Amino acid sequence: TPTTTDPGTVSPAGQVAISGAVAITTPLQGATACYDLNDNAACDSGEPSSATDADGRFRFEVPSADAGRHAVIAEVPATAVDRDTGAEVGAAFTLKTPAPASAAAGSVFVSPLTTLVVDVAAAQGLDRAAAEAAVRSQLGMAGSPLANFVSAGDAQAARLAAAVNRVIVEVSRLAGDAGASGDA
Repeated sequence: TPTTTDPGTVSPAGQVAISGAVAITTPLQGATACYDLNDNAACDSGEPSSATDADGRFRFEVPSADAGRHAVIAEVPATAVDRDTGAEVGAAFTLKTPAPASAAAGSVFVSPLTTLVVDVAAAQGLDRAAAEAAVRSQLGMAGSPLANFVSAGDAQAARLAAAVNRVIVEVSRLAGDAGASGDA
């Protein structure tokens, strides 16, 4: 049974903890992070999930058999709060990060840049490593687009994430106006 837990708790037997953070350029409070068991880029009822705290952190457990197999999705409502400004983001959108690199799961980072990696992988039929390399090259990044640029203090990645997020928000708005999903 999927569970929602607080950061710092121990995982039950047969479960693997996935933890991480959600950010645009700074952490977001009030987003819902989930493990996308049916690979539909949405947080559905019954999928392991957790709300992000004031530092953008989340933690949930997934069945050991599913660990490392699915993306982590962050549904960001318009009311989610940017930690550094204290302001609401003002528009709803979805962020994604690829499946954790190993079945041991661990910590993941969810941002506009990680969303771009997922979208490039899907659009071009690339695996995680190839999509990561493609995005890194296309954006001229010094570091990985999957890295937690907030904790690393990577100003270049933060600027790129802000620009990519503007596109994500606009596509989400246009799709909503047309009655379609942002992924469509």
